[in-house]
Amino acid sequence: MLISFLNIGVIVLLVNLSIKQTLPIPILQGRYDEFSVEWYRLVGSNINVQIIILILSSNATNLIMQMVAWCKLCKDRGFTCDNRNTK
Repeated sequence: MLISFLNIGVIVLLVNLSIKQTLPIPILQGRYDEFSVEWYRLVGSNINVQIIILILSSNATNLIMQMVAWCKLCKDRGFTCDNRNTK
């Protein structure tokens, strides 16, 4: 979760922030020097989309793992509904 926080929040903020100094790396040379309506419209909406993808992907992973376990159990039973039939 810490890596996701850094990736979504801090890095996006640092890349889009503008400081009036020239640095050799492309960080802190963005278009916005303060939080404005345009910043919230472009950068803020991008952060929201990334957070939604993070939420959905973590839940989708759990769902897929449950489905794989169910398929293995079904295969072990010989593709029948009998709970007593196992290999």
